[in-house]
Amino acid sequence: MGCSNPCHSRCVQYLRQQRCNVFAIEADRLVDVRNEELGRRVFGQYVVSRDPGAVVDEATMRRARAAHDAVDAVLAEIARHEPAVGEQVHILSREPGSVAAFRTGARLLARWLDRHPASVPHVAQAADDAEYSTLVTYHVGELAGTGPRSAGVPADRLAGLPAPGLNPAKDRAELAVVVPVGFPEGQPHRQRNCLAVLHALNRQRLDRSRYRVVVVEQGPRPRADEVIARLVDDYVFAPNPGDFNKSWAFQIAVNLVDSATFLCLLDADALPDANYLGNALRHLRAGESALLPFTDVLHLDEACTAVALHQVLPLGPGGGGLVDDRWLRGFRMTGPVGFSVWVSRERYLSVGGHDERCRGWGYEDIEFHDRLVASGGVRRLPGMLPHLWHPRPLMTVDGVTGANTHLRRLPRPAGGQADGSRPGDPDRYRSEFERSEHAHR
Repeated sequence: MGCSNPCHSRCVQYLRQQRCNVFAIEADRLVDVRNEELGRRVFGQYVVSRDPGAVVDEATMRRARAAHDAVDAVLAEIARHEPAVGEQVHILSREPGSVAAFRTGARLLARWLDRHPASVPHVAQAADDAEYSTLVTYHVGELAGTGPRSAGVPADRLAGLPAPGLNPAKDRAELAVVVPVGFPEGQPHRQRNCLAVLHALNRQRLDRSRYRVVVVEQGPRPRADEVIARLVDDYVFAPNPGDFNKSWAFQIAVNLVDSATFLCLLDADALPDANYLGNALRHLRAGESALLPFTDVLHLDEACTAVALHQVLPLGPGGGGLVDDRWLRGFRMTGPVGFSVWVSRERYLSVGGHDERCRGWGYEDIEFHDRLVASGGVRRLPGMLPHLWHPRPLMTVDGVTGANTHLRRLPRPAGGQADGSRPGDPDRYRSEFERSEHAHR
């Protein structure tokens, strides 16, 4: 039965109209938000294609060249109609690290897309293709570039930090954290990063008696034994005159920590915050046997590496032990393996550990991860792991081919190592030293 009160009818009509207006406003707002995000993604890939810090894997970046060319073409076409967008593109072509130009350009692009909705699918496709090709996106925290600049953190400053107490009962620790390191000549950032990681490991909110920290340094001679030994429960030097062998270092450490139930295999430039060990260990104790406790690795630029170190370490006011990525700038890699792999000792041994045939940069993490997946899977937890800046190593053997690529076609020999040596043999490369000495006689 209809309402005979005209005032009431007009009220109902008014409310219906207001509801339609609200829906329209919310729909417009949703479009705005999506276009703002798209603007950041497009300009982000423009930065990724030009900032050397984004070259996490040079072979991948080379394969992504066509996709990045498409992003360049999209921005060039829009700039012809919107010169202000072109101005920010020009700034970023010369200064890819300009946070102000990135933010302004992304905002201007979003406003242009609001006015030209028919262009959105084409622009979005270019961003999708570039992100898919590189698996790297640009991260600029909402507070990045604001506030005072953090002072640089050289290795000698970290070497001078007080050494916290170690684990006097290390053989009873349930967790062993293994950090393989090498310090080539002329690369001081590697020692700085290693010291930062060790200080962070010693300042965890997990009881120190529950874990032991092991460093295996390799090279032609020890370079950092004095500064490292006071920060770890176990320091091992493994002579290696040739290319770095991370797999071998892990195997050496696993042989050493035969009483540990769980292993954290940690790169020397992956920065753990104060909760890192405790959070991941809870999952292993609850029944997980293989774990990657992060979805993304944030490759920090040089300036924001200093910011992150001031957040985590007692270098001044505000060093509370936790990473706040709102202040950070870098390049986010989604879904990588390696960096920080957690596994039960039993599971590690059951898959044969790491492949010691791998020398140089690359493939050893993928090979080990594939073996874990095939033997029962690996659980991945949400989270972001900061990667400390250092000059990138040579990541290919000929400008195109990754190191150890040939091993993909050569399955591991039955029973262990191809040369018949036992896994984790500290004398694995002694013969190389002997040949080198003989050649110089």
